[in-house]
Amino acid sequence: MLSFSAWYQDFLPWFNNELGNIILPDEPAALYEPVRHALAGRGKRLRPALCCAVAESCGLSRDKMLPGALALELVHNFSLVHDDIMDNDDMRHGLPSVVAKWDANTAIIAGDTLFALAFRFMGMMTGEPFSKLYSEFTRQIMAMCEGQIYDMSFENRTEISTFEYLKMVEQKTGALLSGSATIGAYAAGLAEDEVSAIRKYFIRIGRIFQIQDDLLELTSNPENMGKSLGSDVSAAKKTYPMLLAWQRANDAEKMAIRRIIDSFNVDESALERLRELFEQLRVWKQVTSDIQNERDEALRDIRTLTGELRDTLITFTEFILDRKR
Repeated sequence: MLSFSAWYQDFLPWFNNELGNIILPDEPAALYEPVRHALAGRGKRLRPALCCAVAESCGLSRDKMLPGALALELVHNFSLVHDDIMDNDDMRHGLPSVVAKWDANTAIIAGDTLFALAFRFMGMMTGEPFSKLYSEFTRQIMAMCEGQIYDMSFENRTEISTFEYLKMVEQKTGALLSGSATIGAYAAGLAEDEVSAIRKYFIRIGRIFQIQDDLLELTSNPENMGKSLGSDVSAAKKTYPMLLAWQRANDAEKMAIRRIIDSFNVDESALERLRELFEQLRVWKQVTSDIQNERDEALRDIRTLTGELRDTLITFTEFILDRKR
């Protein structure tokens, strides 16, 4: 296999074409137009890519993994549609969110439909390991929901440790990433010790991915991210940079952070004030160091793997570290 980055550039148009070929009913249009809209944005398609990349590196073609890959993308989009309702986000993947373009009730039902479609496609996977695939698929969805509840509960607490936060991330983000790769591994017939190494690796990669998301929410721009910025700040979400800043801030600095969070509209000027505060508190330096440490541990987790599979995961690590959105 090529480096993951080069492989991904080939995979993405292929998968987007297959995703666009999903046949949906025309009626009721009030349901299926929002469902089509949710799938039309420029998403990264990272979870189906992981599933197919692991399978291909072990000799199983992406065509055979397609139903499972579609299921993973559909359930991911289900979670995003519902996330946008809870976070009141206006943009998703470069388009108006479903809740912004229609309304909350429509978005709930559209998300539920994506969820049902995901199970329809996972049910199309055949062969001896199907029970393992199905079990892994349901496990990761339940872990994702548990992580979301923890995330929501953090909003009502003043003090959250970084340990608690990373534990939440393991379930909310790491579960879907590790589950996607694990489904590819099971489908390709890998042994349990190999699957275990892959799962541990992707739990750490999930931490990196979420910490980067938290970072980009504060330092990127809406064009790169394909979504509005500042929603996490407005919702008083306990992101990784925010937790580090709160641990390091004195009373005056905490008051300044609180004023920004409590402002009616967290615009670009408010975000810039927050960035300056975080720079003074050396938050950015700590975040960069923590990401590097997680990377090193992730690579140690896969040291027992060999061949094309190990090469794929190593190059995936660099791909994740280089991402801009």
